[in-house]
Amino acid sequence: MGPQGATSDTDDAGRARFRRRLSTFVKLLISAALVAALFYYDVITLQALAATFRDWPVALSAFVVLLVGYGLSALRWYALLHAIGIRIRLRPCAEIFAMGTFANTFLPGGTGGDLVRVVYIARHVQTDRAGGVISVLADRAMGLLGVLGVAVMLGLVASEHVIQSPLTRTLYFLLAGGFAGITLGLVIALVVLPPARVAKISSFIGNRTMIHRLFLRIFQVIGQFRNNPAAVLLSAILSILITLTIVTAVILLASRFKAGGLNALDFANATVFALVANIVPITPGGVGVAEGVFAFLCYAWETTPTTLAYGTIFLGQRLITMVISLVGSIAFVTYKGSVGMGEASGSGNVAPVAPAPERAP
Repeated sequence: MGPQGATSDTDDAGRARFRRRLSTFVKLLISAALVAALFYYDVITLQALAATFRDWPVALSAFVVLLVGYGLSALRWYALLHAIGIRIRLRPCAEIFAMGTFANTFLPGGTGGDLVRVVYIARHVQTDRAGGVISVLADRAMGLLGVLGVAVMLGLVASEHVIQSPLTRTLYFLLAGGFAGITLGLVIALVVLPPARVAKISSFIGNRTMIHRLFLRIFQVIGQFRNNPAAVLLSAILSILITLTIVTAVILLASRFKAGGLNALDFANATVFALVANIVPITPGGVGVAEGVFAFLCYAWETTPTTLAYGTIFLGQRLITMVISLVGSIAFVTYKGSVGMGEASGSGNVAPVAPAPERAP
């Protein structure tokens, strides 16, 4: 490549960095505006937040529940890594997970933590880097599956508010469709799709470029998941349990907000809808968006109209989660980068990306 081509690549990279920074800046502005509006309209108040955390038994109970969910999240990623042949020990896996969660919480953007996990797992195992990328994507997908599954179940239990209400009916059916689609896709990939067809697709893809090798590794992962259905099932169960820990923590923090006639099931449904809104990349980490959605649904479902600062409840859960994620700052110090169980020793425990046969011209 000549100097002109190198200059063009540099310019493209510079423009891409500028677009990312501009996108992050815009998201931060939107987040700040939303949070300011929530405070202005008393959807969130410092008085309500202080009163919530002054009730230390409730705050401590929510902390413990969310801490359990944090541990289950690390265990889910550990199970997925082992399912695709990356035999990392539990401690370094938990440390890398903690570092990624810390970055996700405190770095602008919302996906920086995923990049941290990808980089550190690649450095740790020193092979099968595509597998590390896929493990993070699979972990994200399992998390979404857990949220959608709990949303579908809770909506059925409280159908008078969720399914029968024009306010949430359409969204509920969209979430139910998403859950059904992801579940059907997993069943087709892991049960219905014949191994011979997977091998044929892999042969068709080839391994000419990095993108080709990544897609080739994805189809290899399908085969590995097929051979280890217990790990996939465990990950799905953990995803549901993790979502339920967040729901439980919110219900605990909502104990002071019962004047509007809302019950635990109402707060639970508002929580899962807020978690879905949290995923939408409007603001970093969904800050301001999830609190607004949570409060809006609470006001809509009240039997006795109030002006309670419902957004404070979800914000309280978010703040506790942020405190728990500070564990990642310790992990940056304690992580030794030691290789575990032969990951980088060439012992064969890691499934390498085997080259697929090239198609005949």
